[in-house]
Amino acid sequence: EPSDKSVEIMRKFSEQYARRSGTYFCSDKTVTAVVIK
Repeated sequence: EPSDKSVEIMRKFSEQYARRSGTYFCSDKTVTAVVIK
């Protein structure tokens, strides 16, 4: 189970990547967190 800090770092990275690749995450943060795990 990743720490909150590592999840936050991954979320920011993933959002930046998503913007560059033209895709978007669900606005529900818990969904994004589950996908990252």
